[in-house]
Amino acid sequence: MGVKTTKDIKLVIQPVHSVMVHEYVFEGPCRFGSGDELTVEFDRMNGAEGLKVFKKKIAEYLEGDEDFEILPPVECEINESFEISDQLMADITVNDAKVDCYLFFSVQRTYPIMLKTAVMTGKPIVLQPKCCGSTMVPAMIRKRGYECISPLTWEDLSNMLKVYRVRKVLKKSRALLLTRAYTNAALVSAPDGFINLDDATKIFGTEFCYLDVHEFLDQTQPIPCTENHTKPGIRGLNPTPEEMDEISNQADALIAGATECTMSKEDLVHTLRFYKTTQKMLEHYECNAFSAPCPEMCATRRLNANKFTPCLTHSLLNAQGVCSACEYDVPGLITQIILSSFAHAGCYMGNTSVVPFEKDGITPVIVANPANDIAEKVKEMDQETRDHLVYMFHSSINLQMHGYDAPQMEYAIHPYTGSRWGGTFRHDFKQEAGQVITMARIAPDGKSILVAKGTVVCGVGEKLEGCTQGLAFTVKDNRDFYKKQQDFGNHCPVVFGDYFDQVVALGELLGLDVVTA
Repeated sequence: MGVKTTKDIKLVIQPVHSVMVHEYVFEGPCRFGSGDELTVEFDRMNGAEGLKVFKKKIAEYLEGDEDFEILPPVECEINESFEISDQLMADITVNDAKVDCYLFFSVQRTYPIMLKTAVMTGKPIVLQPKCCGSTMVPAMIRKRGYECISPLTWEDLSNMLKVYRVRKVLKKSRALLLTRAYTNAALVSAPDGFINLDDATKIFGTEFCYLDVHEFLDQTQPIPCTENHTKPGIRGLNPTPEEMDEISNQADALIAGATECTMSKEDLVHTLRFYKTTQKMLEHYECNAFSAPCPEMCATRRLNANKFTPCLTHSLLNAQGVCSACEYDVPGLITQIILSSFAHAGCYMGNTSVVPFEKDGITPVIVANPANDIAEKVKEMDQETRDHLVYMFHSSINLQMHGYDAPQMEYAIHPYTGSRWGGTFRHDFKQEAGQVITMARIAPDGKSILVAKGTVVCGVGEKLEGCTQGLAFTVKDNRDFYKKQQDFGNHCPVVFGDYFDQVVALGELLGLDVVTA
């Protein structure tokens, strides 16, 4: 793929070890010691000891982490004249084209080097935990309009660098969006989408590439690639005969790996044609994220004519680190990128609804359309659970929710429609009961983010069709969650694990209003 998948993007860190070396012997307010402690040799010895500590901390907290690429440390000196030569700065910034941030370990007062680096590169300056410099340097740099952090501990530093990485992932993401007469929020699919995608790009750095749904759907057909109705005579990306053989083999493999499959191989092959064309389009347009407007495509009747839905495409892409969102929900897609990047796992997104009850405390007031089995599942829950219950349902779970490199989750294959076409994965989330989850959603104006945690109770819709598959979970206060969700929208993407603090930190880094529930 021309653009890296989100899971392959690393934060490139340039360590810089800066030392103050005094050329002359003197004491005073800027220098302490006596005898040999006032020599050049002592300063350099002190610096060498500092370098050992710096390398040890980098090895302990950063090296080997899949999120980071650590460059060899640059070593530099200044003397008591505080002059910074062009050669010194050239040495520090030799890798600037690929560097994302500069990590400084300062021995004595080398602050001018840090400021000069910030001004020259515009890159974030990160200080190792240190005494007075931990507050002096950020104030010096930030109030000049540049970015600088000095976390309190090395563990905090590592966590904050992970936040920087996710910001980079957002900037390196390019989403292919299928459109039908709009580019901003969809008319029906996700009217709670971004009001203005240009503004979203300014906030998150993510680029968007647009493709008409009819042009896309034409190219799902296994016909000669110059015979598409929307682009006659122009070479398209239609599945070739060889690729149709690959699709057939993929269908066999998916059926073989399923606990059960309740649809025909022929109809599963139709579904995989949508996936194959999406793969080729992502490659062609150099995109690493995807969304399509399901209801608007459905209304063309072309999904029905082709006997496929996008659901399995979302499932397969999300498992590979290519975030893929239902219903042209671009805020949901950006949120998926954020959560998946922190979790290094596939993200699930669905209709997210608090479950209110009748006076009996056990009969749900609202039942989803299409109906799922939540009304039956709640009967097995205690009152405390029902009082905090939220559930999420769609039809595009992915099998790598426990990690991209983890064993895939157990799955069945069921059709989306009552006519038995439109392949979907199904999984019973009762296997994850007790699992902590993190969920989030960005508001339609892109200016705020909702962040919450929950605990899985059970699955829903695992044996049904349509947008019924998902999980029920508890949150701290579901009424508070519901009230706040109304400012953000329907789909609240979710990952397994506790990434609450990291998502909050990213929201703050991006300048968003962070709302927690």
